[in-house]
Amino acid sequence: MKTSENKKKFLELVDRHDPSTMAEVKFRIDNRDMLRESQDMALKILTRLDELGWGQVDLAKEMEVAPQQITKILSGKTNFEIQTLLRLQNILDIPLLASYYEKRQKEHLQLLASYSKHSAYNVAIPKPKRAGRKVFVSASFRELSSQRRSSKIEYSEELMETI
Repeated sequence: MKTSENKKKFLELVDRHDPSTMAEVKFRIDNRDMLRESQDMALKILTRLDELGWGQVDLAKEMEVAPQQITKILSGKTNFEIQTLLRLQNILDIPLLASYYEKRQKEHLQLLASYSKHSAYNVAIPKPKRAGRKVFVSASFRELSSQRRSSKIEYSEELMETI
């Protein structure tokens, strides 16, 4: 009978497992977290390239690598080396490692420290709506007052001379 022969051929075709496909599936399952992070990083890089108006070739020139390497990085399947991440982070000025935030935090704290030397400006910060009033923050950021003040930033003459 022809039907049973067709069924037999069909089952033979379906039963065959391609070892490379199975290996690929196993790799994706085993490395799911790494692949997701790699895709997220690739998306951050692509977004930043778009903001800068750069192409992949421009990034390759900045990193001094072949354009094929950038294509591999942007594929979302790359297991990055720390050196590569640091170079991308520094060239594009985007957060890829936790050290990016730590560095920015230190810079921010230094900036705040330089401002606190001058009791120069006052900023009104709104409290939650239920409180119905504003909190006044002095330049030293240590003294709080519940006085209502203008939300304008006021600069002293001393600060204006240093700017």
